[in-house]
Amino acid sequence: MKRRGGAWAAVALLALAGCGGGKASEAPSTAGTTGARTTPSTPPGSTPAPATPSPLLPRGVPDHASGQAADRGDLAVVKRWLAALTRGDIEAAAATFADGAVVVNVSPPLRLRNRRDRIGFNRTFPCGAEVVDASTVKGYLVVTYRLTDRAGSACDGPGGTALGAIKVTRGRMTEWYRLPDPPQAPDAKAGPVV
Repeated sequence: MKRRGGAWAAVALLALAGCGGGKASEAPSTAGTTGARTTPSTPPGSTPAPATPSPLLPRGVPDHASGQAADRGDLAVVKRWLAALTRGDIEAAAATFADGAVVVNVSPPLRLRNRRDRIGFNRTFPCGAEVVDASTVKGYLVVTYRLTDRAGSACDGPGGTALGAIKVTRGRMTEWYRLPDPPQAPDAKAGPVV
């Protein structure tokens, strides 16, 4: 139990570095990975360097959008997650992840074994978000988010963007990966995807 609490503290610190802050009560377990890639995270609102391969991501996970259409069903799950997160409903946000989901948010891969892990992971996000772009690549939904304020939490980077690759199976997220931040033009003002 002591080791698990220490692992959660490390995960919380890594999540803070990647998304700007948050709290959680218990750590998800570390999931094994082989042939991984990595890149350092860029704080929201800053101008990132061009994306580089990330050793934290398992092979086969796309690290950029393709321009192909997004799967509507997968996109609906992600939008439901973001809506719950933005309104501060952590339990509803956690319910969009499957037990056993693997997540990477500026951390080694973690497995969300149960409801407590799913809630703990969602508590690490200090911001809400809205989808500004999405496409399906190799069975993953690659999403660009714009960070927003979240009810009950102080978002440290509203207006910043983040990129993720998400696998949805039977209406729940089974894999969730933070991707290298996309290069941003200083005056880019894309609207949310509806």
